[in-house]
Amino acid sequence: MCPESHNLVCLNEVVKQVQDKWTDRTKWNFDRYIAGEHINSGEIRINNYGLIKGNEDKIGSAFHMKFYRGDVLYVTRRAYLRKAGIVNFEGICSNVTLVLRTIESKLIQSLLPFILQSEEFTSFAIENSIGSTNPFVKWSDIGKYKLIIPSIPEQKKISEILWAIEENIEKTEKLLETIEKLKKGLLSQLLTKGIGHTKFKETEIGQIPKDWKIVKFGEIADIIKGVSYSSEDLSDDQGHILINLKCFNKGGGFNSKGIKYFNGKYKENQMLFENDLVIANTDITRNAEVVGYPAVIPKLESDKKAIYTMDVSKINIFNSTVLSKYLYYFFLTDYSHDSMIKNSSGTTVLHLNVNSIKTIEIPLPKIEEQGKIISLLDSFDMAIKTYKSHITHLSNLKMKLTNEFLSGNIRIPPEVLKNVQ
Repeated sequence: MCPESHNLVCLNEVVKQVQDKWTDRTKWNFDRYIAGEHINSGEIRINNYGLIKGNEDKIGSAFHMKFYRGDVLYVTRRAYLRKAGIVNFEGICSNVTLVLRTIESKLIQSLLPFILQSEEFTSFAIENSIGSTNPFVKWSDIGKYKLIIPSIPEQKKISEILWAIEENIEKTEKLLETIEKLKKGLLSQLLTKGIGHTKFKETEIGQIPKDWKIVKFGEIADIIKGVSYSSEDLSDDQGHILINLKCFNKGGGFNSKGIKYFNGKYKENQMLFENDLVIANTDITRNAEVVGYPAVIPKLESDKKAIYTMDVSKINIFNSTVLSKYLYYFFLTDYSHDSMIKNSSGTTVLHLNVNSIKTIEIPLPKIEEQGKIISLLDSFDMAIKTYKSHITHLSNLKMKLTNEFLSGNIRIPPEVLKNVQ
């Protein structure tokens, strides 16, 4: 039901598709282009782009739709990805990306990207998509989407609230990026120079503190590769926990969203427990962002046993001079990852030769210093976890308020609207 002071309209009554075609590239007086990969899911402000110069061969003939500062772009393929945002520069995009502008007397432009990312609109776009392998939606179809719009003053206040949350998300993301860069620099420093050392020695892998030693992986740990399991015994929510490739974040770390479940038979030596160290044997990402990277098994459901697939290997440390968490951080270093890639084969899919990593050389301090290094890096990981949690909370709040405001379930009090310009 449409609340009082709200109007029920079709999207194409308040939003127009801009079709400013620039097919003659000799007249392009701008230097940026935007493709689908430049627009992140859930991103309200589009910051990424590609430079036209040097990428002419990548920019196909479909790239002829001009957009201007303040336009909203909507990617019509795979509507479930919620790729819609506002740009603050001009450039060119392909004809599968819609360039949209509101009729400002009816709907303010700053509210449009939130509408296009709302749950109700996304569901409508998915239902009206064509094709199965690469589904897409036409403007002629999504233009029929019906929405209720409040008065312009209320729109402005809603936009102000939602943009305040978005800007908070962006600030937190920048802080997170800074912390992650600091951690990466500190990681390299701590695992090669240690803490408070003044005397160093030359080794095969560069300078390390004089009282450190170099050990080969095979001298301190075994690597136990996982096995394959029948897909018929897999489940999304029942059975034993199955640690698989999707349980690894890009660049390392555990991703609980990747957990699968298994109902078949398994061997006892294929079990995993809390705090066990594992690495990824396989990689299907473009830039080898997973292979050889580690994860630590977190606390799991108390009534569940955990096993792991052939894309995962368990690290079994048998030498008391090394701490598991120190080895985890070593596997995060560029030096370790470069070694892992060198010992991997394949083109589309990379496969790590797990036996070859036994010869990887590891700089090893005394166990007391390992503990100090772990403590420092753990503090960064805790900060990173806190920032990520805050971003998730804000993103959920933004989506909830977007849905509630646009449905009319939440109203801006009249006394607040009196001062809206």
